[in-house]
Amino acid sequence: MYLNRKACEDYYCAQVGGDIATFYRGGQRGKGWFTNLFRTVTPLLKKAGSYLGKRALSAGSKVAADLASGDNFKDVMKRRLMETGGEIKDDIIKKIQGGSGIKRRRKPKKRILKKDIFENGLKKY
Repeated sequence: MYLNRKACEDYYCAQVGGDIATFYRGGQRGKGWFTNLFRTVTPLLKKAGSYLGKRALSAGSKVAADLASGDNFKDVMKRRLMETGGEIKDDIIKKIQGGSGIKRRRKPKKRILKKDIFENGLKKY
């Protein structure tokens, strides 16, 4: 039996109840290295965003408190940004240097069995 394109389109349109211009000829998408990179980087960016957001809120509240006490805006911003930047830098250095490393299992100590010349059998020391 021979099938032509028009007959297949007519059959499909009758089944679906609508009109279709062409058949889908594309392949599956989303398996490239950009997708893998995106899946790896997304959780890191979420963590960094939440950390930086918390730091920005605390710095903003300190700036507002300093401005309410009557300090100069330019001096307050400069001082608080330097302070917050230093805290972020220190936290990053602590995170990098304070890694937990690879946990290794302790090997059990070997028991040494010695022969006692005065008794029959072995003694554990």
